[in-house]
Amino acid sequence: MKRISTLLFCICAAPLTYAAGTNMSGTAGTLAIPVAIAMDPCVLSNPTASNVNIKASELKDGTGAAIGQLDLTFTGCTVGEKVALTVTATSSKDTVEARLADSVAGLASATTSDVTITDIPTTVTTQTTVHYKIKAVDGKKASEFVGDTTININVDYNYL
Repeated sequence: MKRISTLLFCICAAPLTYAAGTNMSGTAGTLAIPVAIAMDPCVLSNPTASNVNIKASELKDGTGAAIGQLDLTFTGCTVGEKVALTVTATSSKDTVEARLADSVAGLASATTSDVTITDIPTTVTTQTTVHYKIKAVDGKKASEFVGDTTININVDYNYL
């Protein structure tokens, strides 16, 4: 019996604390089972981006920008909770940058490549939109930013 108990502890991977009973009858003992409970992970599912074919003239030597949006869908989140998202963009070229905002209106004053959106209610498929503008770094000429560029997007979430 002792050997089986030891084997069970190895399978469970959680040592149990217990107190054996000492009476001739009554409680045989008590035990405590440590249980770790975590929120369900939100998993990014089928993100889409608009306006990804940009002409150099739209960027106007650093003064203009091409505007688009990221539609983000998450699955697997704990339903009925709220999450905050932090979205960060980095460019594969130092002559092109992405600025992010939580609304189209916010793009007018967007000066950073990250945005945090809070109080997003979680459902079976949680959805939100991040707006972006792609622009050339001020003072750069078209010949410096034309060509393939990758804007890498990192999405972090926290349950509130």
